Amino acid sequence: MAISKSGPFISGTNDVNSAGTAEQLYSTAVQARSVTIIAHDDNAGRIFYGGSDVDSSTQKGLNPGDSISFTRTDVNGETATFDASEFYVDSATSSDGVDWIIEQHREG
Repeated sequence: MAISKSGPFISGTNDVNSAGTAEQLYSTAVQARSVTIIAHDDNAGRIFYGGSDVDSSTQKGLNPGDSISFTRTDVNGETATFDASEFYVDSATSSDGVDWIIEQHREG
């Protein structure tokens, strides 16, 4: 896993070593404003995303090159934070992977 930090952003790449085994996107607890997951263009199959129990029966997943972003709002419509370390990915094919971007919450 390669990780880069710049300002409020943390980005990285994860390859799922063994299809059917959920792998944590980012292992450090961090309060995030958003998380974006991008399936590699050259993946052979779908990427699945969710909690630690994610697998191919969880949802349709991302086809190669697809992406999804997560944000959370509170009852007032304001952006709320969540723990980005709670995201996991799994793949239909071993060694397929994702790029990801976490926008950290910063006070002030």
